[in-house]
Amino acid sequence: MSYLDEYVSAVKFGNKLRNEKVPKEAYDDLLQHYRELADNPDLAQFTDHILPTIAEQFIKESPPDLAGLCHSVSQQFFDNWMQSELSQASGLAITVGSVEFKGTPLYPVSKSSLRRTLAEGFDPNRELDLHVWLTFPNMRVLDLTIVPTLLEKGLINADYFGEFQHLIWTESGNSELHYKPMLQDDQFLFKVDQVAGYA
Repeated sequence: MSYLDEYVSAVKFGNKLRNEKVPKEAYDDLLQHYRELADNPDLAQFTDHILPTIAEQFIKESPPDLAGLCHSVSQQFFDNWMQSELSQASGLAITVGSVEFKGTPLYPVSKSSLRRTLAEGFDPNRELDLHVWLTFPNMRVLDLTIVPTLLEKGLINADYFGEFQHLIWTESGNSELHYKPMLQDDQFLFKVDQVAGYA
């Protein structure tokens, strides 16, 4: 499945967990909507050329080490984005799932484990084996913590991804990373974890 197909499936899963009844046709329409946005040159210009500067500025104002803070960092970036004029340039969604590096999954997460995690509820002391990132409507992934996380795990060296501390990923980029969205939920952090005290 493509990232887009998996993302729409993640939206559907989120609605199902919230007991929201959404007709199948709505997901077909959503899929078509995102397909059209994938080819939108203005949105591509924004996410590919302006977003990197915004992301790096956010990281500079964050704690020195963002490894293991994917929930908190993604949530705070999302909240800041949605409360600013940037939200008029593009929507944004918190995405939960798995990421592979060179074909090896970094987190043993599944829809069943996500269901269990949500059923267990809020527990800030629990270690969660999953990853959180941000998805733009043109299916660009913004990951603010994967670079320090891979560094902490000893899987890359400091200049592996170049000068940036964040990653903007596209499926067509043939990256050694592969993102697998399983749940789209902009309130996921508040249901299971707590925000770090910054930003």
